[in-house]
Amino acid sequence: MNTFLEALAGQAETLVNGLVALAGGLVVWRLTNWSRDRADRQTEPATTLERAENPIVAVADVRTSVDLNHRLWERPLEQARFLALIAFAATGAGVHMRVRGRIRAGNLRRYRRRGRAAWTA
Repeated sequence: MNTFLEALAGQAETLVNGLVALAGGLVVWRLTNWSRDRADRQTEPATTLERAENPIVAVADVRTSVDLNHRLWERPLEQARFLALIAFAATGAGVHMRVRGRIRAGNLRRYRRRGRAAWTA
């Protein structure tokens, strides 16, 4: 028994240093966790606000797109303008082809009788 107590007394300094190191490690671990939790609690409102803003922005974008679509395409005047633009483009292309000499009046009638498109050469 005395040899055990003597050995324990001889290693007391090492045991105390080990316990102090263990206690220091536990304190550092606890303070690190506390600091992380505190930082998470501070950033949580900003994150929540950002997450709440994303759907609001998305809804605003969809509403803007719907309003723009309605203004550009769903009114009768805009539909008439669109059809007129198509008619002007087709007429302009036909005039351009006639000016270049690819479609002549005689050739046009002949192509129509054969069932071919007017602009095939």
